[in-house]
Amino acid sequence: MKNKNIQLLFLGLALSLVMLLAACGSSEPEDRIFNLEIHDGALVQGQSPLEVKQDDEVTIVVVSDEHVSFHLHGYDIEQEAEPGAPTTLVFTANATGSFPFTIHVGGGDGEDDHGHDATAPGCEVSLPAGLPAPKIVLTATEGHDAGEIEATVELTNFILNPEPMVNEGVATGHWHLFIDGEIVGMYAEAEATVMVKEPGDHTFMATLSDAEHCEYGISAITTVHVEEGEHSDEDDHDAEESEIELGRLNVLP
Repeated sequence: MKNKNIQLLFLGLALSLVMLLAACGSSEPEDRIFNLEIHDGALVQGQSPLEVKQDDEVTIVVVSDEHVSFHLHGYDIEQEAEPGAPTTLVFTANATGSFPFTIHVGGGDGEDDHGHDATAPGCEVSLPAGLPAPKIVLTATEGHDAGEIEATVELTNFILNPEPMVNEGVATGHWHLFIDGEIVGMYAEAEATVMVKEPGDHTFMATLSDAEHCEYGISAITTVHVEEGEHSDEDDHDAEESEIELGRLNVLP
């Protein structure tokens, strides 16, 4: 009888230990933040693979020295990153597995080939009370090469800065450039060079946005006459995009 009681005691302790280990192994979803820095098409800062658990809230901040399109495969998330204008991916890691993240480079200098992703639909900025309203003046002139246009903005009550700023007493952010209603880029500098393929009159519009790409509802429009469009007889491979794998996101169950 004594041996049986000892066996029951050990069995109870074993079950308690199993339950304790199971409780320790279970955890609530976490907020995971990763900072990735890209230079010359390579990952120079940030780990790979990125490891998270299923249902974690994941934030990936991408800083690049050139215009790239950052693509997280599997989750089908793609965002543009510009020099001086980091891009941020925020999502829930609800699918387990190993997912590559890549960049697309080429196909233009500072242009946004995925214009539909560059702005947040219906996202508008409300200026705090007492903050002066920004003003923007857009100038666009032909450059030296065929189809080249130099676009310049003059800003009042607005600071170009890709990072959110507080207590500055003035609105901050960057500007978006549209040609004939299509977005071609977002910039944190006052000057931008873009290419136009077709000759003729083209409508250029610049709008002001904050760090999250939300629009201030302030814009400037001008019309440019292009005598000669961008030459299209150059080697096609010079304009094509190339895809480079930088690493992987591992989502553990």
